[in-house]
Amino acid sequence: MSGYNLKVEQLLQDYITENLHEFQKEIEHEIKLITYNYQIEAIKQEFHRQNPTEYQ
Repeated sequence: MSGYNLKVEQLLQDYITENLHEFQKEIEHEIKLITYNYQIEAIKQEFHRQNPTEYQ
């Protein structure tokens, strides 16, 4: 019975590790998107600061 338990435990560990890796990749992707959006917004604001419209 202990051999079975060890096999099940290893399967669970492998499953959890694989899913944690996928979750980590999703989080890293979201961080990159947020960073990208932040940088784009900073560029837009700097552009508008240097090139004000006639209404500003």
